[in-house]
Order: sequence, then structure tokens, then C-alpha cells
Amino acid sequence: MKRVIILCVALLAFSLSAFAQDSHTGFWQLQGGYNNSNNAFDSGFMLSTGVGFKMSEHFDLGFNLGYWQGKQGGGFGDVNIMTFFVAPQYVNKFGNDNEFYALIGLGLAEHGSSTYDFGFYRYRLASETVWAGEAAAGIRHFFNDKVGLSFQLTYTHMDFNQTADVADGRIGVVVRW
Repeated sequence: MKRVIILCVALLAFSLSAFAQDSHTGFWQLQGGYNNSNNAFDSGFMLSTGVGFKMSEHFDLGFNLGYWQGKQGGGFGDVNIMTFFVAPQYVNKFGNDNEFYALIGLGLAEHGSSTYDFGFYRYRLASETVWAGEAAAGIRHFFNDKVGLSFQLTYTHMDFNQTADVADGRIGVVVRW
């Protein structure tokens, strides 16, 4: 029993020392940007928000929500897509105010149903929820200890009936705690 207690205390002390390397334990990010896609989904704008939690000096675990708006391929109707990703991030600080990050996320993408009228013909696009993946790289620059800007380039693959591959550039605010 004593060995178990000593082991638990040692593990607790080790885990606290791992988090003591940086005074920040997490962040919140809000970004907006412009996206460009393949022929299934025309260019449009996007919004994204997410939270991340520091797991080690170079590793964060992020949870991201995204919203894309654009036209269905050929420009005949609006498409609104919501995404959710779990995205581990590699983070490397350079200087006191900057950090580079790269992430790969896995999650879900969903678009709601829509109806389009073409004269006498009515087309219905059924809602669909599918697996999706994203990869991104970016830079965060902090103006003080808590608040900064983020710049990010992202590629997202959504496996809809008509596959959507979206590339976008984002800029936003980041707050760390």
C-alpha cells in the first residue's frame, strides 16, 4: 500500500512539473477567412472557433468548430457546412511573443438540406453528415501575455456525396489562459 501511495505522489509531482514549464494551460481562438474549393463547392467565407489545452511543452489538444458558406458547384445555390474536429497540435515557440503550430484533425462535417427551383424543375439537396479531416499550419503572435493574433492556412477534406476539398486562409484573435 505504501508503494502505491509513493508512486501516486511521484506521478502527481511529475505531472505538475510538466505543466510548470509554461504558465499557460490553454487557449481560445476565433478566426475568419476566405475559402477556395474544388468544383463541388465554390469559393466563399468561413468562421472558426476552438479551444486548446496544453498537454506538454510542444503538444496541445484542440477542439475546433467551423462554418463554411459558399455556392454549390456551378453557383446555383448556397451551401452552409458545419464542422467539428478533434485536432492535436504541435507547437514550437520562437522568441518571446511568437509560436508556430501545425495540426491534423479528424471529425465530422454536416450540411443542411436545401431546395432549389429551376423553372419547372425543383432540386432537393438532402442533409448529410460525413467524416472529415483537416491539416493546418499557422503562426500566433502575442501582443502581451494573454492576447494575440493568429494566421493560419488550412486544407479540409469532407467526404460528402460530392466530395469537397477546401483550402482556406484565416486570421483571428487568440486568448490564452
